[in-house]
Amino acid sequence: MNKDKKIRVTVYCLAFNHANYIEQTIEGFLSQNTNFSVKFIIHDDASTDNTAEIIKRYEIQYPNLIHGIYQQENQYSKGAKILEKFILPHIEGDYVAVCEGDDYWSDSSKLQRQIDMLDADKNCFMSVHKTKEIYENGAPTGVYFPNESLETGIIKRDEFLKLRYGFHTSSYVFRKNEWIEYISNPPSFKLTYGVGDVPYLLYFGSLGNVAYIEREMSCYRRGVITSWSVQHAKSNIESLANHASQIYKMYVEFDKYTDGRFKEICRSREAVYKMQEAVLLKKPRELITAKYRKLIPYLPISRKMFLALSLFAPRAMREMYMKHLESNNNKWLKERR
Repeated sequence: MNKDKKIRVTVYCLAFNHANYIEQTIEGFLSQNTNFSVKFIIHDDASTDNTAEIIKRYEIQYPNLIHGIYQQENQYSKGAKILEKFILPHIEGDYVAVCEGDDYWSDSSKLQRQIDMLDADKNCFMSVHKTKEIYENGAPTGVYFPNESLETGIIKRDEFLKLRYGFHTSSYVFRKNEWIEYISNPPSFKLTYGVGDVPYLLYFGSLGNVAYIEREMSCYRRGVITSWSVQHAKSNIESLANHASQIYKMYVEFDKYTDGRFKEICRSREAVYKMQEAVLLKKPRELITAKYRKLIPYLPISRKMFLALSLFAPRAMREMYMKHLESNNNKWLKERR
């Protein structure tokens, strides 16, 4: 890593009770081979284990690379805007990258490859790449993000927005000015959805093209007790329905935010998530009311059939849908016990 030239990339890392993983995360940062300088900001949100001590040890060893921020009280639980209040003031350079404290970068060429692609195309505002999912103990789950093979190259805006957003946050690199605007003045659709990855992809995807690299360069650790994925997997029917409702509302707001430029894409997503909410709450007839009937043509054939059956047997179809969700979650929940 070049330590002499002006900083071009700031990487931020949010950590909380990640003592078992943060060292691997930081080593992934330090392994990067670049022809530019990088700054790493690691924010510890008042961990109750020794996460902060590990970060401090690395900060002392690499004072020109690592900048630690240590909270005495947990800011997330207070509803603090952590990125805006604590991270943004320290951002430098042309680009911003992200990696959570329980994930890690597995390829020393990651940043260089992504910055090279962004430098080459000024109409690209974001870069992503393939990510491997692993269990809490480091064993692979066999899942990758995205869950389909894509060619390395530039994904045009409309094509990117049609994708199912199987890109993990550990692969994100943004242009700094656009990232600052997103954090400082969050769009309306971001405020309707509590998890930040999909709004990021919608926002940056709507700005222009996205650079993609079909190369596994980071690992997402699924099943960590402090992660959203664990909490979501344990959710009850009402909270799952609320989650589907939030995503539905997010696409409604995104459609308004973009003045209907991506109407067809938004309608197809709205239809799927409104149907999920209706099935989970045993209210499938809501979709055939005047307000939501317009969404039915946007459902895939399989979903239309599922909806039709739900109209006659709402309880049975909800149970079937819940079994489908459980089949996706129970395997890795058992592995982490």
